[in-house]
Amino acid sequence: MPLTNLLPWILTAIVASIAAMVSGVAADLPALSWTAAGLYVAALVAVALDINRPWWAHQRAVPDYDSAVSAAIRNARIMMLGYLWGSLALIFIYRLTGLRWQHGIQYAAGMALIAWLIIVYVHFVARPGSILRGPRALLLATRVTLAHAAAALAGTMFLLASGKIYSIKGDWAANQVFLAGGVAVVALSLISAYTQFRLGTLKRGATEPGVGAPSG
Repeated sequence: MPLTNLLPWILTAIVASIAAMVSGVAADLPALSWTAAGLYVAALVAVALDINRPWWAHQRAVPDYDSAVSAAIRNARIMMLGYLWGSLALIFIYRLTGLRWQHGIQYAAGMALIAWLIIVYVHFVARPGSILRGPRALLLATRVTLAHAAAALAGTMFLLASGKIYSIKGDWAANQVFLAGGVAVVALSLISAYTQFRLGTLKRGATEPGVGAPSG
């Protein structure tokens, strides 16, 4: 199913999740905000699995660049929705509740910047004839995606190992966003990379026979 058909439901989930998180923080109920964050991440990963699973049916003997470009665009958009949720969650939590953390808006701005950069990437990949649609660009993008996953995994492990996730200071709500967001980044990155593997674009020496226009 095209991502555009699911977009209204995803945006509704973002609003519902953030509303529940703000309510949980305002009422000093960490379990409620944890649940809201976890459910949104689970829903986003479920959407990614639903969209990518058709591409996993058969491993291509010859790279399918038409599908690979479409997959790259859709998976980038899903990742952007994860960062958008994280940015908005931090903004509303630290503006609408009594909780205060001096770096909350800074991290929200950082997440918003990453979301915007992903939008720019999608814009250029979607353009016919773009260099970002070629074999080397897709391979590089997949490597960056896996590096992204490794960084997110390191961050989540640090949160857990350092005990910061159990903080009672003003950053406790932000740490919930960071942990849930980190899990989302790892899962979505691995899904995206596996799709490119199944489509044959990670094969050494692959060449591009021609790429058609992507869908939704």
